[in-house]
Amino acid sequence: MQSIYLVDNNADFLFMISKVFEKCEPECRLHLFDSGHQLLQDLLELRVGGQKPFPSLIIADLKMPGMDGLRLLEKLKLNWQTINPLVSAIPVIIFSSSGFLPDIRACYTAGANSFLIKPLAFENLEKLIEQITSYWLGYNCLPGPDVNKKM
Repeated sequence: MQSIYLVDNNADFLFMISKVFEKCEPECRLHLFDSGHQLLQDLLELRVGGQKPFPSLIIADLKMPGMDGLRLLEKLKLNWQTINPLVSAIPVIIFSSSGFLPDIRACYTAGANSFLIKPLAFENLEKLIEQITSYWLGYNCLPGPDVNKKM
């Protein structure tokens, strides 16, 4: 079973997106975090052959208090290269309510695999999650130990 780690400090958005995943991708294990620090702590516990599978995808909000999505991205892509290269290879999508061009550029420079603007309407969020999971979980090949394709 594939899993996605999602971090966002907005509890309402976490609730809404969990409902979308229940409807659109019920086989996927969604792990919700309300801070980048919490997500990093969970990743420290991952080991090849361990009980918890490596996530197939990380989705992070850009604007969060404390560690924002850009700083989290930098830690995942740069710092984890030596801690656990499998973690640094996990695709990361940055979600934002803003399409501010300097933010988009900074995220791609830091190693984002995608930058998406959060849809306002529930039905548009459903469509986006269906497209994200179809590509990233269905077609994309990952270098990690827990690759399970639906094809």
